[in-house]
Formats: sequence, structure tokens, C-alpha cells
Amino acid sequence: MIGSYVFAGVFAALSATFLCVSVFFGVAWRLQRREGEFRLFGGNALALSAMTAGLVPQYLAAAASPVDAHAWVLGSALSNSGAFFAIVSGVHFARRLAGKPPVPHGWVAYAAAGALALLAFLPGWWAVTPTRAEEVTFAGMPVLLALGAPGRAALVAYVAISLASLWLVRELVEPWARGRDDSLGPALGAIALSATGIHDALIGLKVVRAVYLSPFGFGALAFSVSVVLLRRYARLSAEVERRAEALRARTDDLERSYRELERTQAELVKKEQLAVVGELAAVIAHEVRNPLAIIANAVAGLRRPLTDPDRLMLLGIIDEENGRLNRLVGELLIYTRPLAPQRQRVALPELVRVALSRREVPLSISVTTSLPPDLPEPHLDGNLVRQVVDNVLGNALQAMSLGGSLHVEVCARERAGKAGLAVVVRDTGEGMNTEVRVKAKTPFFTTRPSGTGLGLAIVDRIMEAHGGKMEIDSKTGIGTTVTLFFPLSGEPEAPRSSRRVSR
Repeated sequence: MIGSYVFAGVFAALSATFLCVSVFFGVAWRLQRREGEFRLFGGNALALSAMTAGLVPQYLAAAASPVDAHAWVLGSALSNSGAFFAIVSGVHFARRLAGKPPVPHGWVAYAAAGALALLAFLPGWWAVTPTRAEEVTFAGMPVLLALGAPGRAALVAYVAISLASLWLVRELVEPWARGRDDSLGPALGAIALSATGIHDALIGLKVVRAVYLSPFGFGALAFSVSVVLLRRYARLSAEVERRAEALRARTDDLERSYRELERTQAELVKKEQLAVVGELAAVIAHEVRNPLAIIANAVAGLRRPLTDPDRLMLLGIIDEENGRLNRLVGELLIYTRPLAPQRQRVALPELVRVALSRREVPLSISVTTSLPPDLPEPHLDGNLVRQVVDNVLGNALQAMSLGGSLHVEVCARERAGKAGLAVVVRDTGEGMNTEVRVKAKTPFFTTRPSGTGLGLAIVDRIMEAHGGKMEIDSKTGIGTTVTLFFPLSGEPEAPRSSRRVSR
């Protein structure tokens, strides 16, 4: 009968529509994962597609002569399974759309829907397979409909579906009753679904003889909900675009600020460099002027008639100040020269032992060492490290002019998560107060009349070039401990932007 084919075609088209809706909202959820309503509605639309697709073979089976029992059983099972999951997911979605929390233990409802769906596919558990079709009329058009006698499982399922559809109506009508502007459409769709769902349940119970209408009720609900979600999606897209535009504007502002900051920083660095050069020139002029004044006075004295002892004394002064100037120039060249360590494996204990053996140690100073030979060999520039050790040993010996004890040790250490070796030089000399200790590494700062103030500054530069660190622990009248840490591997630390000088 042509009416059955018409309904089969309508439901096939409706099933394809539901499937497209499911895919659309599934993709929308993938793009906006925060919108859980998209995921739930996509799943609900997929269940509706299965339910509606199951009606197609039922109408085709009824139009066949005799009734195609196998097609009817398959279509009925698919349609009923889709209806179970459509109702359960519909209630879940409605509560989410209304801003309510999920039903406690809601998974039980999905499990029950799965169990009923399984029973629907088991022959003999759901309904007696019809052997003939009955003719019903819809809008004046005769339609053949095959109805099987429902079993106990079907009776329970149809009653549950009817109650669940009423619950779905309540969940969607309640927001509209509270005054939400966008909830009128879903409320009307839910009412249509409830009416058509109860109508189809009565058909399944063979209480009434008519064509199935619940797909149209589901379609009305899906259409109204789709409008709400699409409007929400449009608002969300507009908000995302607005925020993206604001972010682009903010990014442009930050880029302009960054470029301005770079220009300002470059100017500050240039000014700081000029200030350091000026300060350094003033200090060097001061340090050079004193020896030159002394030499000039000595030369003036030599021009007068002098005895041999006085002449020798003045020549000695000239020689001493000349040596001081040579040391100043030499250390200044070392300090300002770029450092590029030529690294190779260095036996640090042996290097320290050789440096100590070349020192003239007064008899009033006792020396103890701890230089184990089995320590790892770090990659260092041996010449630069020897210069560091010589300088630190020289300072320690000068600090004990009245005698004392010197202890030199090389040991394994770890600093800031880096493994390395430490050279520890401990003396019992005069020590340093807090102010002197803080300024000890400052270029041209010295407490000795003959010092240049560049020794520890050079040591600090060499340690930085090796990625190491010099630490000074000193107390007045007790002594000083200098620790030189050399990492076993690693790059040098970033150099400081400027080095202030002091007089």
C-alpha cells in the first residue's frame, strides 16, 4: 500500500536529519568542549536517528505480502532501543539545559535502557511477531501497520517511557514557568513529545490503532532545542570573537610597549656604560696620579745635590712606584680583556698542590692540606684557574703577617643542583668586617697601600667564565674562608650588565 511507503520514506528522511543534527552538535562540542549541552544533545539526536530508522523496516514489512517478519523484528528492536536511550538522554539533557545537577546515580537509567534494548533484540522476550498487517487511516490515506502482541518486558518499557516523557516535560516546562525567555520553544516541543510518546505507547500496547507519531514529537523538540543551542552557539562565537579582538588589541599594545621598552633599555645601557667608563677613568686617573706625583717628587729631589744614601732612597722610590704602575696596567688589561676559557680536563688537586709549592710560606705559618687524587677532573682552563688559586693563596698569606695557620682543601660539592669540585682556602688572619667583605670583589677596592684592588675582581670574572662561584666567609680577628666552586660541566653564568668601581 502506497501509504506505508510514504511513511517509510518520511521516517527515512527524518532519521537522516536527526543523524546530521547529531554530527553537527558533536563537531560543535569538539570545538567548544566547555559546552556539555552540545555533547548530550548530539547523543540524544543519534538515539532519535536510530529510533526513527527502526520504523522504516516496520512499515516496509507491513506493506509486504505476507508480512516480512524478520524485517519487522529488526526494525521494532532498533526503534524501541533508540526510544529508550532518547528518553533517558533527553531527561539528562533537559536538566543540564536548565542548570540543574545530574540525577544521582543517573548511570542506572542508562543501564536500564541498555538492558531493555537487549531484551528488544531477543526473539520472544518483547512481542509476538505479527503475521498480518492491519489497515489504519491517517489524514484520509490508508496505511498498513503490523503490530505484535506486547510481552511483559514491552509492557514495563512502555509504561516507563510514558512516565519518563512526563518527567521530560516537567524539566523543560519548569524553566519557562520561571521566566526564562529561551525556554518556551523547548517546553512546547516537550509537550508535543509527551503527547506523541504516550500515543505510540498505546499503539504498542494495542490499545489504539494508528500510525506512529513520536518521531514527529521528537522532531518538534529537537528543532526547538536546536534553535536554542544555535542561538547560544552564536552568542558564544560572538563572545569568542570579541575576546579575540580584545586580545589582538592587547597584543598590539604589548608589542608597542615591548619595542618602546627595548629602546629605553638600549638608551639606559648606553648611559650606564658611559657612566661606568667615566667612573673607571676617574679611578684609574686617581690610581695613576698618586704614583706619578711620588715619582715627580723623587725626580725633583734627584736634581738637587744629594748624598749617595739619599739618591739611592729616591731611586728606590721611583722603582717601587714604577712597579706599582706596571702592576696596575697589567691587571687592568687582564680585567678588561674578554675571557674565552680553553677548556680541558684538569686535575684540580694537583694544580692546587703545585700552586702551593711555588709559594714562599713564612715559618710562622703552618700549612695543612687535603688534596685527594681520586676526584673527578672538570673541564677548565688550567692557566686561568692557576691564576685564581695563586691570587687567593697570596691574599691568605698576606692576611697572616704575624703568623697563623693555612688550610687548603679540594673536595666534591654540589651547588644549585650542579655537581662540581670546591677549592677551600681557610686562614686565621686578620679577617674582614662586613663592609670590607661586601666590597671585596669590587674593582679598585683595596685595604692595602700597595694593592691595585683588581685581584679578587679578576678572580670573580674567571669564576663566572667557568660557570663557577666564589664565596667569602670572614670575621674580623678570626680569619677568612674562600670557597671556589667549579662545576664538572655546564656553561658560564650570564655576566652582570655592569661592574661598578670604587675607590
